[in-house]
Amino acid sequence: MPGNYVTFVPNMPAFDLVRRLPLLRKELDKRAERLAAACNADFVASHEAHDPEWAEGDSLEGYRTGSWDGKTRYRATVITATQHAINDNLRDKTLIRHLGVLYG
Repeated sequence: MPGNYVTFVPNMPAFDLVRRLPLLRKELDKRAERLAAACNADFVASHEAHDPEWAEGDSLEGYRTGSWDGKTRYRATVITATQHAINDNLRDKTLIRHLGVLYG
């Protein structure tokens, strides 16, 4: 049916601006911190239950956040920062299991 369509022309400069707004940066950082906190709480609890001596020599902050301005938008990440956290995430899928805290 000719003539029954709408052409969408995106306003890319405005779209780029929205993706770098300070409010969006705060929200992304807040969500990354919530995810890292949930992962760290689970990480510490599971390891203290299995090995009471574990916490003496290792960092309790196995999951850490980072953020930066990417090429097209602001980005926030949560990473496994220690070998214990890497093993924990491989074994228990900790990051994926706690993704729900981002939307709660």
